[in-house]
Amino acid sequence: MTISKKFTDLVQKVVGSNVGELLRQIGEQATKHAYSGNDASYAQYALDTLPDAWRNPLATWFRARGLIVAQKAVGSSRFVIGETDDAGVFKAVKTARRRDKAFEEAATLPVLQTEAQSVRAAPKAKELTGSVQTRAENAAAKAIRALKKVDPEAAAILNDKLAQPAAVEVHNAIVVDDTITTLTAVEAEALSAYLLQLRMEARKAA
Repeated sequence: MTISKKFTDLVQKVVGSNVGELLRQIGEQATKHAYSGNDASYAQYALDTLPDAWRNPLATWFRARGLIVAQKAVGSSRFVIGETDDAGVFKAVKTARRRDKAFEEAATLPVLQTEAQSVRAAPKAKELTGSVQTRAENAAAKAIRALKKVDPEAAAILNDKLAQPAAVEVHNAIVVDDTITTLTAVEAEALSAYLLQLRMEARKAA
């Protein structure tokens, strides 16, 4: 069958930038011809014309779309599209039932693996469950169990440290009979001035 000049020009353009998208367009058109008219000439032309660096991934891409791509013969770098059965009937695709899915995939799926990685969706962040305190305690317990396997003594010390109640750090406060009374900045400043005055008076009286 005759291959359109538009398609041959497209194959010849596959150099330099935007290679991935051009290869996808070539693959899409060749896939449509293979399914719609049992025409393997478009896919065969692309595989016969493109450099090895792009020929191999395109052949793999064609197989994934359901085209019949024969293994390269020994000593040959050529891929062959389609096969002829015992009855002499040529087939470009494995089954026509896959046509709609193949067309859908051909319109979106890239040929080059590097491009496939760039369009892959970002992994979904793991949803956190439980309170912050519970998550912290679970993480600490997990760390201690892991450390215990390689350094039991260090794990014991770490466990003791975590078991101790956290020290309460209080600023601008006074403690009377074990009762902590927090002060505002103004109150703390006034109290400091008052205490300084008492100390100065005590020194004068001494």
